[in-house]
Amino acid sequence: MASGRPAEPNAAHVEDTLERFKNFLRQARQLTPVDCEAVISRLRVEMILEEQSRARKTTFRAVIDYFEDVLEERLEKLPESRSDTKSAIRRYIARFLDNA
Repeated sequence: MASGRPAEPNAAHVEDTLERFKNFLRQARQLTPVDCEAVISRLRVEMILEEQSRARKTTFRAVIDYFEDVLEERLEKLPESRSDTKSAIRRYIARFLDNA
């Protein structure tokens, strides 16, 4: 690195990091709507309580946006015949946010 050229990337670390990221996204999609909303709320609290750099806050916001998209998709996919369940989940989430 004395010549000023960057070191070659470690392919195994790159692949491992990418696989962990993909697993994270898959796990987010498997959460129930209630759990997804709980994660969103927890991330917001963490963002407020922790002293964080601008880059880290931007990352938290992006993750929150992702979970919000997942939550919206999950709620939209609930069958119309289960509209009572859908309404109940929305009411629960609204109460959860009011108490947070």
